[in-house]
Amino acid sequence: NRVRNHDVLKEELEEILRAQPRSFWLDKLHEAGIPCGSINTLDQVLTHPQVLARDMVVEVDHPVAGKTQLTGAPVKLSDTPAGVHSPPPLLGEHTDEVLKEILNFSVDEIQALRDEGVV
Repeated sequence: NRVRNHDVLKEELEEILRAQPRSFWLDKLHEAGIPCGSINTLDQVLTHPQVLARDMVVEVDHPVAGKTQLTGAPVKLSDTPAGVHSPPPLLGEHTDEVLKEILNFSVDEIQALRDEGVV
C-alpha cells in the first residue's frame, strides 16, 4: 500500500518535515538510534570545513574563465601525492599532442584529418 499511496504519503511527510528545521529531525532520528545524516546543498559541500581541510576544493587560473574552483584529488597518498596542477584544457588544446605522441600520427596525417574536418 505504501507504493500504491506514494504520492499521498510523500505529500504528508513533506508537510510534517517542513514544520521543523533539519537539525530538529536529525536530533530525533539520532535519539531513536536511526543512522542518518543531512544532505548538503552544493554551497554547503564546497564550504564544509572537512572538505576545505582535505583540499577537496582548489582554485586554478583558467585562461578563459579566470579564477576557477575545481575538485581536488580524492585520494591522498603520502608517498605519491596527487594534485591539480593545471586548469581544464580548452577545446582541442591537446589534439595535436594526443595524435602525435599517443597515437603516433604524422604531421601529414594530422593535416589530412584537418582537411577532412575530423579534427
